[in-house]
Amino acid sequence: QSIILADALRFEYLNKKDKFKLPLKKVGYIRIVVITDYIYRYAIKQLEILNQSNALLSLESFIKIKFHPAGVIRNFIFKNQNISITDESISELLNNNDLAFVCSNSAAAIEALASGIDTILFNYPHSLDYSAVRGIKNLKYIYNSNEFDEAIRIFKKNQLKKVDFNRDFYFSNMDAWIKLMQN
Repeated sequence: QSIILADALRFEYLNKKDKFKLPLKKVGYIRIVVITDYIYRYAIKQLEILNQSNALLSLESFIKIKFHPAGVIRNFIFKNQNISITDESISELLNNNDLAFVCSNSAAAIEALASGIDTILFNYPHSLDYSAVRGIKNLKYIYNSNEFDEAIRIFKKNQLKKVDFNRDFYFSNMDAWIKLMQN
């Protein structure tokens, strides 16, 4: 219940905030932010996808991981040396990175889409899709490391489709999603 209330407050904050993603200066490598889910097994799955990714091994990238405050993961061993854990705010991370990897059922998914950053969405395997972003066109959902690698290749070619995130429509219909989460 408290997580639902926290998400509701986050949505209220996002509803009042204008789009904040600024163009980034090119740096020669891809900056990726990973915002983990609050459900432990799904957060672990996100990290396993990073570890199993072949595309990341051959990519010049720097990855920042932001753990959900309700689900900090300790003692996970990362294969990629260009990964760091951060406590920066989500807004800062989305504004200062090129690509976001978030769970589709999280407030972070909405914040990423509202910010305008290119976003890869991890969809819960074997679960009903009750995502607040379900139905938005051109979203890039993935379920495993192969699909993640394909999304990275598409991103590198600058071919991720732009997401039409209609803020006014979206936030005016948020009550229905909150009611669904409460049941």
